Amino acid sequence: MGNEKERAVIGGKVREKSREKFATVV
Repeated sequence: MGNEKERAVIGGKVREKSREKFATVV
């Protein structure tokens, strides 16, 4: 369970960074 939660947190951070990158590119 802990691993799943950590994965979700990391995924959210990666998604946020991706969104920032997209916004910068656009």
